[in-house]
Amino acid sequence: MNFFIAARSDKKSIQQFYKAQKHSASLKGLDQVFLAKRDNTIVAALIISQIESSNTQYLLHGLVVDSNVRGQGIAKKLHHFSTQSLIEQRHKALDTIVCFANKSLSKLYCTLGYCVKPPEELNNTLLPRYTAYQKHQHGLVIFTRLLVAS
Repeated sequence: MNFFIAARSDKKSIQQFYKAQKHSASLKGLDQVFLAKRDNTIVAALIISQIESSNTQYLLHGLVVDSNVRGQGIAKKLHHFSTQSLIEQRHKALDTIVCFANKSLSKLYCTLGYCVKPPEELNNTLLPRYTAYQKHQHGLVIFTRLLVAS
């Protein structure tokens, strides 16, 4: 298993991966995609979005593992790779990683060091997104984690 920061040339294969996993994810300017590949095939992807260059709460979304290889710890390893890569790129710890996820994923995110937080702790960049997502996906939980080197 190899882990990579996606390049622009990976965009088509990333979109194909998400489509094959029945997950919609769009890529925007300040997004970074992190990939796990086995035999040069994407088996997991994760997107971390800064959204605005001054934003200190980064949004983790699109964490998807191929249904054929779930349960092997790939999500945890990819998450670790992505957070450490972000720290290395910035040469310091970022403030916070935020994720909006279904309550059923609580065990995974708590294992990764996230805590459940109320909407009041979101900044003005992420609060409107959470509110919009909540309209379509009732019961979303806000998970946050300080990003520190490990």
